[in-house]
Amino acid sequence: MFSEQHHEPLMFLSGTFSGAARSWAIVEKEAYSIIATCQRADYLLHRPGGFTLYTDHRNLRFIFNPTSVLSAVPKYTADKLQRWALLLLAYDNDICDIAGDENVWADLLSRWGSSLPTICAVRTIPYEYSPTLNDEFKWPTMSEVLTCQQGAERPQDLELHADPQGIVRLDAGPIWIPAAAGSLQLRICIVGHFGVAGHRGLDTTLGAISKRFWWTDLATDVEYFVRRCLHCVSVVGGPPIPRPLGEAMHAERPNELIHWDYLYMGASTTDDMYILVIKDDASKYVRFFAVPDATADTTYTCLMDWFAAFGVCLSWVSDQGTHFKNEVIQSLQHSLGAHHHFTTARCPWANGTVEVVMRETLRCFRSLLSEWRLSTRDWPRLTKVVQLALNHTPANHAPVTVMTGIPAMSPLDAISLPTPLEPTTLSNLTATRKSDFEALREALDYMHKSVATASRAARAQGRKQARTTGMSMAQYDIGDYVLYADVWAHTRAKLRVKWCGPAQVTKAVSAWIFAVKNLLTGDEREVHASRLKFYSDATLNVTEELLHHIAHNSEGHVVAQILNSRYSDADKRFELLVNWRGLSSAEDSWEPAVTLLEDVPVMVKNFIRAHRRTAKTKKLASGLELKALLRN
Repeated sequence: MFSEQHHEPLMFLSGTFSGAARSWAIVEKEAYSIIATCQRADYLLHRPGGFTLYTDHRNLRFIFNPTSVLSAVPKYTADKLQRWALLLLAYDNDICDIAGDENVWADLLSRWGSSLPTICAVRTIPYEYSPTLNDEFKWPTMSEVLTCQQGAERPQDLELHADPQGIVRLDAGPIWIPAAAGSLQLRICIVGHFGVAGHRGLDTTLGAISKRFWWTDLATDVEYFVRRCLHCVSVVGGPPIPRPLGEAMHAERPNELIHWDYLYMGASTTDDMYILVIKDDASKYVRFFAVPDATADTTYTCLMDWFAAFGVCLSWVSDQGTHFKNEVIQSLQHSLGAHHHFTTARCPWANGTVEVVMRETLRCFRSLLSEWRLSTRDWPRLTKVVQLALNHTPANHAPVTVMTGIPAMSPLDAISLPTPLEPTTLSNLTATRKSDFEALREALDYMHKSVATASRAARAQGRKQARTTGMSMAQYDIGDYVLYADVWAHTRAKLRVKWCGPAQVTKAVSAWIFAVKNLLTGDEREVHASRLKFYSDATLNVTEELLHHIAHNSEGHVVAQILNSRYSDADKRFELLVNWRGLSSAEDSWEPAVTLLEDVPVMVKNFIRAHRRTAKTKKLASGLELKALLRN
């Protein structure tokens, strides 16, 4: 035991961190104490039996332990610790931790050298997000109000009087609450806003409380309370939150920039289910490719078709679908020397150039299918018709004219009289072609300039209209807690909250994109600023109750494990019993096996492998077409 040993001081060493060292992490400062001691006392430490270093910081035992891994330490800090650890290889040493009361000499030096004033300890009391659901919640009573009033000094600037029951009131009628009764004030706010109060707005809540109670800064306290109510901020406002528009890529000449995306059309008579839409940015010219699936190989083939017709385009814009963001497209991009810009995930307006075409395409398909009385499965028959209609739209300059110089076709051409044929010689034909081609080139150059000018003017006008009142840039610090909107809100139940979270901001990708971390799963994802709403700074106390709130209002629960399987005769489907992370076993539920196979395929397959000898698992594997797993 350390207390039973007899130690005598041979050397004292102490110091204060200054300059850049003051900004070191705690783990660096604690590790430096070991290194500095060994370097300054080198002549004392080279002993045949080695030496023992005693410390009251248990974590110092693990900082230089070669078998331990500090996952929370940043890489640059870990590298510095490893360099310091090399210095300890020259010594035979053991690090032991002792109680702080026994580390008297080091404690004495640190107390003598400390110039910090003595401050009182602050105890943080976690705020309950649903206090009325807690059995320990103490409802305010008139006897408690009377007790608080009796022990408090009445302010001289207020006209107060006591009613027959002894309750001190203002002359207007509200009960006076002493300023020091913070707990009572908080519980009055809870009763006036939570539960049967219905989480009403600020004015309604303030009006209801002020009719019965009054205290100093009542309006300020109620406003702060309502603004910080997590249940209210999760259901009001947006999404999205209006943000200033960012910059998008645009071109001034044809085939300088192309946008593309897949449009799902549904089943057809030709087995095609998608249309790959490729649109030229400058001319607005589009090409449709009816394809059976949305894969990387299909995208590659369609892009090569475009390049064969118009030449290689060196700037591409698309979303981050797996059919676009993959090795095949990346290899094509590298071989051509092109630049591929990916828009923000789940922000369709970021690729609005092609999204506008999608909307107009669907409108044309629906109209023509209705006019010609065709089945929806016959949509491939209309693909080129719709493409023709869009490219020959007579709006100032038709896309086909800007792209190729060919005049736009008019449906009225079919009823006009054809021009008579005139005989000519080959030399006259060649000369006429040469002059026409030269005139066409000059006309195209002028047209491209006018189209670029018109596009810039239209974008400027659009930005001017988009600058609405109350729009502001998102300014989040690393560590802030924000609420995030479920992007696919149209798939959610009507009574679900609008905002999920809180989640913690971990990185600012750009002025409009932030990376946030889920407090339950630890997963990180990038979210557009219009889908984020500030909730609290980095001082938020993340309690167990807050995590339960996040789990309840999140956009989905995380599968912890699959417990059992069955076949539902009522629904005619296979189902799996799921245990959800963060929820008790009472919340286990039967979910469709097909859906789980899409969401968590690895977990479903592992469950089938683990129970492949049971009869119901064999039926499950057969129903999901996973019989191969039974042989493994």
